[in-house]
Amino acid sequence: MNKSKFLTTCAAGAILVATASIASAATINLGGADARQSELSYSVDGIGVTVTAEYNFNGWRDSSVTRNSSGLGAYSHLFDNPSLDGIIDERMTFTFDQDVSMEAINFANFGWSDSYDIYVDSGAGMTLLDSSSSNPYSFSPYLVGSSLTIGVDGALSSFRVNSLEVSAVPLPASGLLLLGGLGGIAALRRRRKS
Repeated sequence: MNKSKFLTTCAAGAILVATASIASAATINLGGADARQSELSYSVDGIGVTVTAEYNFNGWRDSSVTRNSSGLGAYSHLFDNPSLDGIIDERMTFTFDQDVSMEAINFANFGWSDSYDIYVDSGAGMTLLDSSSSNPYSFSPYLVGSSLTIGVDGALSSFRVNSLEVSAVPLPASGLLLLGGLGGIAALRRRRKS
């Protein structure tokens, strides 16, 4: 094989590897049969997520996650609305089994008085990323991480989380190209020695 054919083959292989690692967005639909549990788990396109809920009454305490056909909410006490509501502050945490690129959140039963806070945990505790009252909420730029928390912002808020749009974070294409290039250089070097 001559040098130009070899380099062309290496370049074509690197392009194939780089494009194979591009992930498409997966929509995790959270609605379903009625349920009230300490946590709920979902898996779509190889991405797993576990959902838990908490409420704040003299400190954060575990709450039940509720599900109906509209999506997920939280249930914290006997007279509580099973949606995410602000009567007693509630929040819901989505913990992924891998790093994902978070693209959008869709809410159900979302009205003019509803608002929420989005938190991320960067290893140093919860940090407020954004406060909003838009539906759907689009991350711009996309947030990469393995956990996301949605908290109620306002006593009149009452809504459900209907779906999440995420994609798996692929191996960096530049890293794959670097490895392919180093392999090509090593092969050329070996060929020149022989």
